[in-house]
Amino acid sequence: MPNVKNFEADVLEALSETDNAHEFSMVCYDVLEDAVDILLQNVFRKDDYAVKYAVSPLLDNDGPLWNLDIRLKLLFGLGLLSQSLYQDIEKLTLLKGVTQEFKEALPFTSAEFIACLNEISVVTRIMPIELDASLFDTNMPDLYAMQMNRQKERIRSILILAITDVVKELHRKTPLS
Repeated sequence: MPNVKNFEADVLEALSETDNAHEFSMVCYDVLEDAVDILLQNVFRKDDYAVKYAVSPLLDNDGPLWNLDIRLKLLFGLGLLSQSLYQDIEKLTLLKGVTQEFKEALPFTSAEFIACLNEISVVTRIMPIELDASLFDTNMPDLYAMQMNRQKERIRSILILAITDVVKELHRKTPLS
């Protein structure tokens, strides 16, 4: 099994370097794809030559299990993902598409992004994200910018905790690994 602690440290670093919701969702998708790939390799890629010969083509870039959605369904079908975890990963991967729909970089504090996040149970379990920007004083631009930056950092921190929880769950020891 790959070094999970190094992977988690890399995840934290990559997610912390994002500046907006779209960048975060792109990195999040890549992180989840890598974590799912590690789990699949632990389950299917054993030392036995026959297994390598039969399974490797399925998992490679042009194989039927190359698509993340298909891989998630397989892991869920094998009982390696709970329904809640499966749904959370599915919603987290859909964030990539949601944030791509916007022409400009979508901020972490946008109502659209927050609405998507509040549908993800791992996020709401940590802390539901609520933001009412109308409560902030817009008459003082510096104070307003500071308050919005604080909210952005709070949202990013919640998301980083949520993603690392998902990655830890994907890297737990399973009966098949």
